[in-house]
Amino acid sequence: MNYSSITISGDRSGAGKTTFTCALLNILKKRGYSVCSFKCGPDYIDPMYHRSVMGIPSGNIDSYFTSEDVMRRIVSDKMKKCGASFSVIEGAMGYYDGLGGVSTEGSCYDISVKLSSPVILIVNASAVSVSLAASIKGMLEFRSDNKISGVILNCVSHNFYPRLKDVVEKECGVKVLGYIPPGMSGIPSRHLGLVAPEEISDFERWLANVSKQVESTVDIDGIISLAGDCELLEEENCEAAWRPKSTADGKIRCTIAVARDEAFSFYYEENINLLRRLGAVIKYFSPINDEKIPEDADGLILGGGYPENCAKELAGNTSMKADILEKIRSGIPFLAECGGFLYLQKSLADTDGNVFEMVGFFDDGGENTGGLMRFGYLEAEMKEDCIFGAKGTVLRGHEFHHWDVSDPGNDVIARKPFGMDYGCMKCSDSYAAGFPHFYYESNPKALKNFIDKCEEYGKKYDRQA
Repeated sequence: MNYSSITISGDRSGAGKTTFTCALLNILKKRGYSVCSFKCGPDYIDPMYHRSVMGIPSGNIDSYFTSEDVMRRIVSDKMKKCGASFSVIEGAMGYYDGLGGVSTEGSCYDISVKLSSPVILIVNASAVSVSLAASIKGMLEFRSDNKISGVILNCVSHNFYPRLKDVVEKECGVKVLGYIPPGMSGIPSRHLGLVAPEEISDFERWLANVSKQVESTVDIDGIISLAGDCELLEEENCEAAWRPKSTADGKIRCTIAVARDEAFSFYYEENINLLRRLGAVIKYFSPINDEKIPEDADGLILGGGYPENCAKELAGNTSMKADILEKIRSGIPFLAECGGFLYLQKSLADTDGNVFEMVGFFDDGGENTGGLMRFGYLEAEMKEDCIFGAKGTVLRGHEFHHWDVSDPGNDVIARKPFGMDYGCMKCSDSYAAGFPHFYYESNPKALKNFIDKCEEYGKKYDRQA
C-alpha cells in the first residue's frame, strides 16, 4: 500500500507554517481526501491545531528521538489506523534547523529526506525583492538532496506577486505556487509558543477565513500534484529493536489516570498509543474540575501544559490535591513532566506573580524565571535503578519551560547535543518527576517498566485479575 505525502516548511520560525497547514488540511478534507497530519520535532501545540481541523489526533515524528525505521513505522501505523491516503507534515523552525542550532540532524530537512516527502517552502517576502531569489537559491543549493519542490510567498501584495514570482522562478528554477497577502490573520503566541486553538475566539470562523484566502491565492492542485508517493512500512519489516507488537491476548494490565484539561494538555499521541499497546486503559481526568482521580487508577500521569495560567483554580480544588497526595504517598506509580512536576510542588506562582498552594509532595516552589530554561533536546540516563528500569537506561526528550524550582532533581543525567551535561529529575522505584518531556518510542522498554509497576500496584489492591 502507498500513500501521498507533502511537507510544509519555512525559511525560519514564524514563516506562517501552522496557519497554512491548517488551511491546507481543511481544504483537502473538504475535497474528500482522507488525511493524516504530523508535526516535525518536539511540539505539542501545533498538533492541537491539526486535530481541531481534522477531528482526529495528529502525530509527532522526530529523527533525533527515533531511528528512520521507527519513524517510518510510526507514520505507517497512523496512516493504516486512520485509513488515510494523504499525509501533511508540518516542519519546525527553519527547514535546515536541527540539533543544538549547529546541525541538520533532527531538522525538517532530515525528516523529509528520510520519509521521501516533497517540501513546500513558505518564505517571508515582505520588504524584499530580488534579494528574495538569492535567499531561496541558497536554500535550494545548501544541500543537494533537499526535497524542496515548490515555494509559497508570504506577506506579498496581489500587485507585486506576479513580478516577484517571475524573478524567483527564473533565478531559482523552482515553482512558485502562490502567495499569502499581508494581514492574513495568524495565530497569537505566548511564552511556550502558540495559544491553544480553543483560546481563539470562533476558531471555525478563523479557519474558514484563512482557508478561503489560501484557496484563492495558492495553487492547491499544484501542491497535490507534487505530493510524493510513499510506501507504508509493514510490521515485519521494522527494525529488530524491541517494541510491543500488541496486547496479544487483549488483556488489560492496568488503568492509568492521565491529567488532561486546560492546565495539562502536552501529550505525544505516540506515547498514549504506546501505553495502550502495553495493555493500559487510559482514563482522563481534570485536576481543575474533578474531585478525585479515577477510583480504579493503578498509575498516574501528570503531563505538561500551563498550570501557571490556572494556578488559582488548581489551588482551589483542595479535594483533588489531597487525593493525589494520598495516592502517591501510598505508592501509586506516577510520571510527572514539567507542568505536572510544578503541580506537585509545595507552591506555584501564576503569571502575575501570585503564589498558590499546590499538592506539596515536593517541598519547593515553582517561580517564573523570566526567560527560557534548559531549552532543547536531551538524552537522559538513569543514574540508579528506578521506575524506568536499571541504572543506565536512556530516554530521549526535550525541555522547554520558563518556570523553575530550586531543586529540579539529580537522579538523572541530562546530556545536551553539542552542549553540557547536568543533573535533572527526581526518581524512585515508584515515580519519575522533572522538567524533561520524553518521547517513549525512543525506548519503549522504559515505559513497559512503568506499566509493570502499575500492574503490580493494581494487584496489590486486588483491582486486576
